[in-house]
Amino acid sequence: MRGWGVGANIRENLAPSGFGKLVVIDCDRIEERDISTQSYYKTDFGAYKVKILTNSLYRELRRTVEGRSKELTVANAPQLLRDAGIVIDTFDNSMARQAVKDYCNNA
Repeated sequence: MRGWGVGANIRENLAPSGFGKLVVIDCDRIEERDISTQSYYKTDFGAYKVKILTNSLYRELRRTVEGRSKELTVANAPQLLRDAGIVIDTFDNSMARQAVKDYCNNA
């Protein structure tokens, strides 16, 4: 199995655990610098990370994971997170982390 950062490792461990529905939200695209810390290929450059991850999880585990290549903000957090039973924040930016925290504290 290919390795990614903390968020992907959590998703990879959750995916085979039998959760009914997993949704991954990430607006980042793969950049050349990601090769040093994550297992992407040069052919992946420019692709949305969430697309590569969901495709890999399907190929390797036959598990369908919904990928949303969107930036999570305070404005769209209620729409993107509304049906979540569990929210795991692995964002690498403070604005998205605050949006998740605010939504979860007020939901």
